[in-house]
Amino acid sequence: MKINTNDFQDNLVEKFSKICDKKISLCPMMPGVAKTLKALRDYRINMHISSATPEKSLLHILKKRNIHHYFSKMLGAPSSKISHIAGIKKFYKAEVSDILYVGDSLIDKVSAEKSGVKFISFKTNFKKTKVINDMTEILDLVNDE
Repeated sequence: MKINTNDFQDNLVEKFSKICDKKISLCPMMPGVAKTLKALRDYRINMHISSATPEKSLLHILKKRNIHHYFSKMLGAPSSKISHIAGIKKFYKAEVSDILYVGDSLIDKVSAEKSGVKFISFKTNFKKTKVINDMTEILDLVNDE
């Protein structure tokens, strides 16, 4: 009997994704996230998620955490973060100065820089980059604008 390796791999990937989604969904939310999301929504700021997580899994995780309703768009793999930013700019006819990208990885920083948008790092120190350690610090930045 010959096993179809593509089906076998797809099945393993699906099982692995479900396990990861469940574990991530059960992790405690970072302090200040819920308060910040609610406040930004109350300020009528469009928020989007750009993630390397597969889009289907991303949506599942955000729904499980009951925070999906805060976001106008939830964008994931296979599209790149640069294409996510470009799509958001085009959809809203936004200037790069209107967009703030908050991220925690080098790919976030590079994507923001290549797209020409402002970048703030969450808990990761990069040279010449503003770093926040608590999501509520974003509210101070919005209030300063």
